[in-house]
Amino acid sequence: MCIAAASIAGCGATGGFDGPVLTSGRGSGGGDDAEVKGTVILEDECLMLQFEDNRYPVVWPAGTRWQPEPPAVLFASGTVPIGGEVYGGGGYYSAEHLVSLPDEVTEAAAACVGPTGEVAVFNPGSEVTITSQ
Repeated sequence: MCIAAASIAGCGATGGFDGPVLTSGRGSGGGDDAEVKGTVILEDECLMLQFEDNRYPVVWPAGTRWQPEPPAVLFASGTVPIGGEVYGGGGYYSAEHLVSLPDEVTEAAAACVGPTGEVAVFNPGSEVTITSQ
């Protein structure tokens, strides 16, 4: 279960929270060349991406917001409900290596990690593509 700080709103230039949505700071859109993808799921208070048999807490680009009813993740380009699929540029990192994010975001992501110990992180400033809703 994610820590209580996950309920604090306030996505900013340095990253933050909006409901269970964890966000990175604003960036230029550059970053890792890997692809982050999966099905959006909500497990307890943790927003995760499920890919194959693994679940990863996810850090979205700045500006991503949470819609409580019906539960969905909001992007400038559209809305993906729980159960929808997304992909975009980024990478998978162990929680202790998320040093460029605010401590609160890192701690919330670490509280949600599964057996892989990894967090899915979309590149700051990148666009997330919705592949199914």
